[in-house]
Amino acid sequence: MKLLSDSKWIIPAIALVLFWAFEIYLIQEYTLDPKYPYDEFKWMVSRGIRFVLDFLFCAFLIIFSYRLLLYLIFVVGIVGSVVLTAYYEYFIRSLSLNTIIYQLEEGARVGDFAVQLINGWVVLFLCVGLIIKILLYEKNKKAVSRLRRMLAPGIICLLLYLLIIFGINGFVDPLRKLQMFASLGRMGLTYGYMVTWLGRIVVS
Repeated sequence: MKLLSDSKWIIPAIALVLFWAFEIYLIQEYTLDPKYPYDEFKWMVSRGIRFVLDFLFCAFLIIFSYRLLLYLIFVVGIVGSVVLTAYYEYFIRSLSLNTIIYQLEEGARVGDFAVQLINGWVVLFLCVGLIIKILLYEKNKKAVSRLRRMLAPGIICLLLYLLIIFGINGFVDPLRKLQMFASLGRMGLTYGYMVTWLGRIVVS
């Protein structure tokens, strides 16, 4: 607990998590389109929930991933973000898991124009973000290693992540709406891509 009370350590470590979470949040914000008017207050609440989920997920990965694995996750995240933005800019809708799995022809159409579809500004933004994340991690890797050995902080982040998802799904924004009227873009405003994709599989 002494480690956690050291403000000189905790601020830079949180900065790394915040930066990565905000980067993910911005990509989600750009590519998740509800497709119909949505109450502004509920929209703000959904955005807040999504950022908290992004933060907890990033914290969990940073704490429990060794350096090379984490850097690989960073790179995979860049590729995923480029695909999400390219798909959205071409089809003007959010990329669904059903599209990835079942509509290979549509995916092939994107692939044919892959180079033209890539948004250079998005790539630049993500590459700069990658450099900043690596620098932040290298500066704080000893503290992250100590957190990993403690186990509790990472486990707490994961448990909070899951509790929030189950709580929101049960009482605020049920994923079963995907069966009826809610689009991936709409539910993604609350949960982000990964949870919404998995939710689509579960409720189907």
